[in-house]
Amino acid sequence: MIAQVFTRSLNVAINEAYSATAFAKGTPRFAVVIRHALPNALLPMLTITGLVVGQLLSGTVVTETVFSRPGLGRVIASAVSQQDIPVVLGAVLVGAALYSISNLIVDLLYPLVDPRQRTRFAKQSRLKKEHVSPAPDLKTRKDKDHDNADSTVEYSV
Repeated sequence: MIAQVFTRSLNVAINEAYSATAFAKGTPRFAVVIRHALPNALLPMLTITGLVVGQLLSGTVVTETVFSRPGLGRVIASAVSQQDIPVVLGAVLVGAALYSISNLIVDLLYPLVDPRQRTRFAKQSRLKKEHVSPAPDLKTRKDKDHDNADSTVEYSV
């Protein structure tokens, strides 16, 4: 499933206008794929990977029960059938932790792959350092044309 999503998104990225522009400039196909198409194709793949990692634990229950393999999935299935609440709660907690950690890793990888995320993150951190609001509603300026040089005029942007 991950390979299908990656292949489809890579084909879409190669057929986009920015790839056609790179081809028109004479960039070799390998460079277009690596530099232009691959970063855009990795985003859907990362998203699907984060979701699939969360589903792996639920898949182990079915797989280990059907094939009579010992493991966490079989422990969960037997705990549910025996109504062993602490084991079920522990399994749910482990599953939720795995799912949350996998999604956190995916979210942390986005700025490394997508330049738009990287610039947005850099802009937000720069604004926080400078203590500047991103879009002020009112600006003040000294009114040079007025008789009194100390007066200020407020105007909206």
